[in-house]
Amino acid sequence: MINPVERESLIKYRLDQAYDTIELADFLIKSGKLIVAVNRIYYGMFCALTALTLKDESTPKTNYLTPSHKNNIIRKLVSR
Repeated sequence: MINPVERESLIKYRLDQAYDTIELADFLIKSGKLIVAVNRIYYGMFCALTALTLKDESTPKTNYLTPSHKNNIIRKLVSR
């Protein structure tokens, strides 16, 4: 279990990774490197989802998110 300060720091780190990766994907798309861009978009979404799951303190202890856990996160985002 991580403390709240470490959690917030890790969330910020993951969101920064997501933004940087998506920015790189935009550059790759403009450069015509679509396959690599798709990979970077996927990784950026993974980083953002990781940050969201860290925000939710009921995150599973494993690195694998169950489909029901993903659905709960999506429901929370949609209901905002």
